Amino acid sequence: MTDAEEIPSTLLDYLRLARLSSDMAASLSAAQLKNAYDVQRGPFRQQPYFVSHAGKGRTQGASNREEEWLARRLYKQGTMRLPDGKLLQLIDYQFPLKAVRSDAGIGKIDLVGICDGDFGLVELKVGRSNENPVIALLELLAYAAVVRDNLETISAEAMATGRCTHALATTRNFIVAPLQFWAKWAVGPRASRWVQFCDIQRELSRHLRIDYLVLHPDPAQANDTERFECHRLSEALPSAG
Repeated sequence: MTDAEEIPSTLLDYLRLARLSSDMAASLSAAQLKNAYDVQRGPFRQQPYFVSHAGKGRTQGASNREEEWLARRLYKQGTMRLPDGKLLQLIDYQFPLKAVRSDAGIGKIDLVGICDGDFGLVELKVGRSNENPVIALLELLAYAAVVRDNLETISAEAMATGRCTHALATTRNFIVAPLQFWAKWAVGPRASRWVQFCDIQRELSRHLRIDYLVLHPDPAQANDTERFECHRLSEALPSAG
């Protein structure tokens, strides 16, 4: 069976096929992704989740390297203010999820943190990235499903290593990018993808917390001492629907 004939069932299936085909990405609906989120299980990692970052090699691709740099800088900042005034306490970056090296399609979460007792997952995008935001949403949703199945273990390890003082029972999920990334999807020939993304995010948010936010200031223009915070995208771009 070819990829074109394959019927996806898990989020990882959808993510792999959407990366290969813009038509597949354009056809996705919130109902499909919610069903895939519900059926996905694992992987179940036996190694520690909170690992040393010393000596880690860089990933390939300019935008991926920029995202790693940005994740490191935000982690060193310690906290990030959200639009509701709450602070996301950043406790790690490049957070591993694979159980074995061969776990296809499983990447690392750019940033993780704690906000109001929730475990925060942050998918970062940089301004130069041309990735469809629906793909970013798929990535975040796939990682959230893995974390859901392992949250008890992650929570216990976070407490044992002094990163939190209480059990983590739910996740709060964020896609964070500078305005340059979001703006390129709001107008012109890509606007239909923006409408699709907003519709999917709005529907999925009935079941789990997903926010898409503007990182300010733009990392490409920020100096070494500026602190980053998040703003609501609706204040800067027209909403779909």
